[in-house]
Amino acid sequence: SLSDFKGKYVVLDFWATWCKDCINELPVLKDLYQEYKDKKVAGADVEFVSVSFDDNEQAWKSFIVRENMEWHQISTLVKWKQNPISDLYKIGWIPTFYVIAPDGSIAGSAIKAFRIGEILAIQDAQ
Repeated sequence: SLSDFKGKYVVLDFWATWCKDCINELPVLKDLYQEYKDKKVAGADVEFVSVSFDDNEQAWKSFIVRENMEWHQISTLVKWKQNPISDLYKIGWIPTFYVIAPDGSIAGSAIKAFRIGEILAIQDAQ
């Protein structure tokens, strides 16, 4: 549950293994994870959570291992447009990234991973 991360910044990544744009953003996301996994932003830890819209469990798990995606990975194994998570988070495109602030508010959103770094830097400067 997202509430498990209260008091921390959470980078939410909505993606799928079959999404070419998602795969293109992965190197930047991995770099951001390496940069922020042991760093505090405005005094708070940063957690990364990827939510996959894959419906093929084996393909999803194999991809995570192959790409060394070390952060939290979740999936309901329900396709993107059929998944209630899409409606809940208003996901009209993948990849979509959200930065959730320690108080649970949305600090920012993006469809390009580099923007996540900008959002975290702005939060750290405040």
